[in-house]
Amino acid sequence: MSVTKRPEPAETGAGAGRPRRVAGRRLVKIAVLSITVLLTAGISGAYLTSERLAGQVHRYAGAFAGLDEKTRPADTPATTVLLVVSDSLSPARPAGVGDTGTGDLPAAIMLIDIAADYTGATAVSVPSDSWASLPGQGTDRMSASYAAGGPPRLVRAVEALTGIRVDHFAVIDFAGFQALTDSVGGIDVDIVGRATGQGPDGPVTFHSGLNHLGGTQVLAYLRGNPGGGDGQVKRQQSALRALLVKAGSGDLLTSPIRGFEFLDTLTRWIGVDDTVTNGDLRAMVWRLRGLDPRRVTFLTAPLLAPGAQTAKPPMRLDTVRGTELWQAVGDGDLGRYLRKYPADSLGGVTP
Repeated sequence: MSVTKRPEPAETGAGAGRPRRVAGRRLVKIAVLSITVLLTAGISGAYLTSERLAGQVHRYAGAFAGLDEKTRPADTPATTVLLVVSDSLSPARPAGVGDTGTGDLPAAIMLIDIAADYTGATAVSVPSDSWASLPGQGTDRMSASYAAGGPPRLVRAVEALTGIRVDHFAVIDFAGFQALTDSVGGIDVDIVGRATGQGPDGPVTFHSGLNHLGGTQVLAYLRGNPGGGDGQVKRQQSALRALLVKAGSGDLLTSPIRGFEFLDTLTRWIGVDDTVTNGDLRAMVWRLRGLDPRRVTFLTAPLLAPGAQTAKPPMRLDTVRGTELWQAVGDGDLGRYLRKYPADSLGGVTP
């Protein structure tokens, strides 16, 4: 006699489906653990990469040594960086200058004021040949302060001229600017009229309109002689603005490889004061990523009209307009100054 086995009834108690639920929970735990490991590895990798990049930045010791805190300008919510550009092409040292800067004559001096919310910035060039009262040196060219005492003497001179507190000091040279230009695939500079520059093999001619310049051509453009006044300063500002526009372009920001190449080049060629930690650099880069280059306003410290200048450098500063400019920058209200002197701004995305 055959016996037909009935199928066993499905479990309906508290233990029903337990093996399946246990397996499901185990899979979820494994998935969460895997994601956590991957995220941790990614964050660790990003941290180590940022540490390596930040560690490449040359630090200048004692940039604020000897400055009397009691007499320095008051602190403001903005971050103000004093940038020196050296015309050195030597690859021997980052930024092309010694640890102290003593003996060097900067090609450019620029005060960069970054808004507290990092949504805008103002960059004011102070011509190296501008004539000013230098603390402890009498009246001389601005560049003489750096040549005589390095960063601390220049910081003191700029603060005395502007009434604006310098938070950080930075240096880059022409060799670094050339490398940065090549790292972004060249820059587009709009040149008004026909212009000439000085290349390694002789004069270089630039046509009127938009010029796409690689690193070598940028050097020729920067080292050309546009005549008197602030023509040299305007070339420096034009090239720097064009570089900022290219570095902030969508193409560079969306390409991790090209973005890394730019940051790697920048950190190998720039120098900053030794109060800037690796964490400070990471925080600044993170906050600057959202800054639209078109919201960086370039100006030159006001100069007296050509008729009031001497036949040769140094250039004479317009102290009346200068006082208005520095007050507006310090107050975070540059618009007030530009409404009165609109022609002083270097306008456009690429000048």
